[in-house]
Amino acid sequence: AAGLADIPLGRRVKPRLVRNWQSDAAVRLADAVGCLSREDAAYLGLLGVPADRVFPMANGVDAGTFNPAARAGLAGRVLFIGGWLEVKGRRLVEAAWPVVHARHPGARLTLLGTGAGEAEVLADFPPECRASVRVLPRVEEEGAVARELAAHEVFVMPSVSEGSPLALLEAMASGLPAVATRVGGIPDVLDDGVEGLTVPPLDVAGLVRALGLLLADPARAAALGQAARRRAEGLTWEATASALEAACARAQGRQAS
Repeated sequence: AAGLADIPLGRRVKPRLVRNWQSDAAVRLADAVGCLSREDAAYLGLLGVPADRVFPMANGVDAGTFNPAARAGLAGRVLFIGGWLEVKGRRLVEAAWPVVHARHPGARLTLLGTGAGEAEVLADFPPECRASVRVLPRVEEEGAVARELAAHEVFVMPSVSEGSPLALLEAMASGLPAVATRVGGIPDVLDDGVEGLTVPPLDVAGLVRALGLLLADPARAAALGQAARRRAEGLTWEATASALEAACARAQGRQAS
């Protein structure tokens, strides 16, 4: 209705008719259920899954792979990582960035891993701000993502839907403050005003405002980035594995009984 996503009728109807009842039934029959967000855990509760069979967990990140170095001279560099897809918030980006750039003419936006080609992506932006947008359709060289994260000041994730997004965790491990939507597992790993700023999904004005706050205040952005790094250091794959192990033990215990 807001014009920020195009969902054909078939895609709205097919999951309800073909997929949802099957996945819901599988969840109800499971001996234990691991899920990647409190949002998912709440849905499991609506399905009637007992709380002792629900094991929330988050993805992990190898913080040692990413460099939280000082970002002197990088003021105004914003990074988006993801396919150029509506679920990733592409239409929010193309609506918000012209306003952000008009207010902060020195700002630059990198779109990494779009899949779509540069000409196709840039055509979604007004001509007056296209020079401020850099498009990298794919990354194949090892370490390239870490280098791009180290070369930017702010990370933006305006997704319409997410699980426990690896790109966000890697940005946090790189010491980047994030501007992200409050969907899926994002609020589980990113506290508003602590490691970054969160906005409601589909809120273009909120996205513009949050990006503007960090671009106008590099000291605040740096402080949030330092907190993001500290948070990421505790989001290990070992913790994820422990949660999964607990779910497996619960399942085995139910089967044994």
